[in-house]
Amino acid sequence: MFIGLTAPFEEGQRVPVSLNFERAGRIEASFDVGSVGDKGPRQQIASTAPVAAQASSPPLAAAGEPFFTHICGTRVMADITVSPGRSGPIEVLVKLEDGDERPLTVDALSVTLSNPDKGIAPVTATAERVAADSWRVRLTAAASGKWSLSLGIDLAKNDRVDIAAPILIE
Repeated sequence: MFIGLTAPFEEGQRVPVSLNFERAGRIEASFDVGSVGDKGPRQQIASTAPVAAQASSPPLAAAGEPFFTHICGTRVMADITVSPGRSGPIEVLVKLEDGDERPLTVDALSVTLSNPDKGIAPVTATAERVAADSWRVRLTAAASGKWSLSLGIDLAKNDRVDIAAPILIE
């Protein structure tokens, strides 16, 4: 979690951070800000060429590689895996946690997938519980691109939390 931010991060930015660990103490590091759907840190490429001449873009993902994101709300957090991460029929797996990162059992969960930029109407489906804190739903992502995935989480009767995040469908 980032504390004390004064502005949002921008793609391509390098962010210096101080990581404070209970046992290891303070460690200084920096992170490169990528775009939604980036596949993680750039891999080193074996080469005899000088470092400046090596490729600087991340490797392409394998077709159908799952997309993972974490949504953090004030009362609920969700680990979300979209498989495969390409257009067509997809399965969305959601694991819920409370604000202290403990497994969270809720009454119901709905998932909405929308892409207004491409004129695609939102689609909402009720998820099926697969474990006390985990849910699954099958939807269709009609096109590749940046989508919005929203969760409607019924914590209890008359207590609902809505959270959302962008996802990338290849």
